[in-house]
Amino acid sequence: MYGENGGELRNALVTLLGQYRVNYRLLLEISRTHPPHATASRQIELTRQILRYRRTILTWCHQALEQANPNPKAERSPELYEPPDWLCRALTRLRHRNPGPLPSLSELASPQEIGILENWRRAAKAAALAEHDLDGGLGGGILTHREWLTLVGDIADITKALHILDHRYRNLPGWERLKGVRGLDQHINDCATHSQARYGIPDYNIDWRGWHPPQPEISPDADTITHVLAAEHRLLSSLTTVPSMANLRHLLHSQRELSNLAALRARDIAPEQAAQFRRREQNLAKVSRAARAAGGLAGTGASATQHSADATRLLVTIPVGAMIDVDALRNLDKLFRHVDNALHRAIEHGFNTRIYLVRNTLPRIDPADGLQPHQARQIFEPLQREGRTPLIAVARRSLRADPVRMAPPGYAAISRADLRSAVNHRRRTGGATF
Repeated sequence: MYGENGGELRNALVTLLGQYRVNYRLLLEISRTHPPHATASRQIELTRQILRYRRTILTWCHQALEQANPNPKAERSPELYEPPDWLCRALTRLRHRNPGPLPSLSELASPQEIGILENWRRAAKAAALAEHDLDGGLGGGILTHREWLTLVGDIADITKALHILDHRYRNLPGWERLKGVRGLDQHINDCATHSQARYGIPDYNIDWRGWHPPQPEISPDADTITHVLAAEHRLLSSLTTVPSMANLRHLLHSQRELSNLAALRARDIAPEQAAQFRRREQNLAKVSRAARAAGGLAGTGASATQHSADATRLLVTIPVGAMIDVDALRNLDKLFRHVDNALHRAIEHGFNTRIYLVRNTLPRIDPADGLQPHQARQIFEPLQREGRTPLIAVARRSLRADPVRMAPPGYAAISRADLRSAVNHRRRTGGATF
């Protein structure tokens, strides 16, 4: 989960930012375990290991900015760049101008005896684990713009911390200063100003996103409605990518049927939930009709359609009028809202990335359509930037809703405030700033 990995990364950097006189600290700890003639070589070895850890953190910052952007632009004029685009460009330059190896698996997994090195290892390990969050719900362009700017602010603070530590470690034997940092501080400050001016308070619900351990297997002895909830939850977890148009139609149809079955079984038990299910059935019917004018061959979604079909198959086995736990029906309603929002995001992202196409009618007759009265020729083409399609409009009205959102983790704001305070802190001694 991004909240755990990001929090561990920020806490490790806060500890590093609070440590001064780094060369003296390393020499002191090395001298306890190494003879004097091996101190210099050991110090250079540790410096190179710290550089490998720093490379891991920089790599994650760059990858996160590129892969989590909800509106990526392949070609864009620099005049249209926003602060996150400039920061991403600066990180790209940093990676190219500061090549180097990454730490091995043993370097990331094995605790280090030296305190400074252990803090760098913790930060690099958290950055390496955070790469899995990009494929587990943080990347793929599914973040909201507010969540995206929260992530940009986190990356800006982490990059600034690395810049400060680079200056502080400059006297270490074998240390390599970051090249290409010109203008980096300005891009970092612009990102903070841009996020604050746009939304004010960041959206810390992003900490719930990312990779999660697989859900435990449902016991075969559990009741059927529990298996229905598990199948719908598996469907939600599999909607992190854009399904193909054929699979999207299957999903809309099976979810519509699932809502109908749930409404019949909740009619006498929970009338309020039954009304919600009926409303969802009607909304999915509208989206299904609008999807007839769209096409596309690319995409995934085979596992999602299987999970949706499993939920429908299981719910059919529950007789109408059978007693069902009301809390289970409420949880099913919450899952429906999450699934609808995931389908809406997939539709928007599918058209933005040209996975989905729009059916247009050409102003001429197709003489080879095999019909007696020839019809106008129809083609499928990408959605133009200034164009509109009924599927997007209907999906926004019918599927997009305020999902049931959990409160942000309690440590979300604290760890970010600690890092920002450590980054902006300067220790003054005798008029000198360190």
